[in-house]
Formats: sequence, structure tokens, C-alpha cells
Amino acid sequence: MSIFRIIWALATRDLKTRYKSRFMSIFSPTIQPFFSLLVFTVVFTKIIQTHSEGVPYPVFNYCALVFWSFTASTLVISCTCLANNQPLISRLRIPMMTIPASVLLTQAVPLIASLLILTGFLGVFHHLPGINVLYLIPVFFIQCLLTLGLAFLLACITPYVREIQNILPTILFGWMFLTPVVYSAEILKQKMGWIFWINPMCGIIASARGIVLHNQAPLAVDLVPSILWSIVIFIFGFSQFKKLSGNIADVL
Repeated sequence: MSIFRIIWALATRDLKTRYKSRFMSIFSPTIQPFFSLLVFTVVFTKIIQTHSEGVPYPVFNYCALVFWSFTASTLVISCTCLANNQPLISRLRIPMMTIPASVLLTQAVPLIASLLILTGFLGVFHHLPGINVLYLIPVFFIQCLLTLGLAFLLACITPYVREIQNILPTILFGWMFLTPVVYSAEILKQKMGWIFWINPMCGIIASARGIVLHNQAPLAVDLVPSILWSIVIFIFGFSQFKKLSGNIADVL
């Protein structure tokens, strides 16, 4: 069986287990970002009053949360994906790299559900995107490359350092506030521009928001650092996974 067929089989199994006989549960992963949207809307429109690039703040914020949540949820699940699939690793001897990859594929379902909700928001506020929405395809590919590289890294390190799964939510929470999710990318560029260039999610979120909300093609100055970082992180994560995966079965 090819690598891609194994990834598809693992993702299909997880989806059937998670959503069996519960169609509406497909939308359940959207509850957390939607609740976050409500909190951020109150804080950043009534208390701090940040600008939202000329669009209603709920649309501005949710557009970024959709893409951020995809990466964050994938990384959280990747921490324990090998331990949760120990029987497959020890008995069937499937290629271990297929397990983190299947996690990424599985998270595409709640992403699609979130995009449907986002489309509803855009329709209500009359901000439907134009033809430039096709630029989301390469931008999302870059995000998948970055997310998969980090997923490989977390999957191979967590069996050796199990505390990572406990501190990861805190790290992700801090990372989100260093990424223009709840505020405009221009604010970060003006006040702490160096973070924008070393944080690959900055260019991804800024580009996705520009495409969806302003029908703009991605700016090279925003996206090139994200591309370079994503390639480096993917190569490093995959190489470390191959290096450490040989002994993971014994550690688990």
C-alpha cells in the first residue's frame, strides 16, 4: 500500500470515528474559534478599540481565526498522535510519517466547516471575495508545509519529552498574540516589525486576510519570509522525525 493510501485510510478512519452518525458534530470544532471571536470582538472593539482595516471586526477576526485554528488544532493533536496509534506502529509496522500527515488531512474537515461559516459572515456583511480568492490555494499550501513540519517535530519529540503536550496550549496562545490574528498586520509592522519577519504565520495570516477581505493578491514582502521559514521548518521537522522515529516504538 502506498504512503498516500495509508494517509487517506488513517484520516478516513479518524473521521468516521469522530463524526459517525453525528453530521452536526462536523461543526463542533468551530465552537472554540466562534467563542474566541465573541470575546475578541468585545475586547478589541469596546475596550481597546483597534482598527480592523475598514471591515467589521467580527469578519476581520474570524477570517484569521479560521486559518490559525487549523494550524493550532493540528499541532495539539500531533503531540499525542503516535501514542494514540501505538497498536498500528507496533503490530502493523506502518510508516510512522503517515500518522502526523493524516492528522493534517483530518483537520481539513473542520477547516471546511469554518470556511462555510466565514462565507456566511462575508455574505451578511457584503464582503464576498473576488477572483483573487484563488490565491488562497498557494497560501494554504505554504501553511500546510509549515504546519506539517511542526507536526513532525512535535510528534517525534513528545514521546521523549511528554511535558510538551501540557505546555503547548500556552505556547500556542502566546504565538497567536504574536501573529496578527486579533489585530491588523500593519500594527505589528509599525511597532515590532522584526517579529513579522521571523514569525512565518504572520505572512500567511496577513495574506489570507488580504485575499479574502480585500480581494488583494499576496504581497511578496509579506509572503516570502513565510515561504522560506516554512521550507526550513518542514525540512528540519521531517529530518528529525526520520532520525528519532526508529526508537519511538520502544519509548511508547
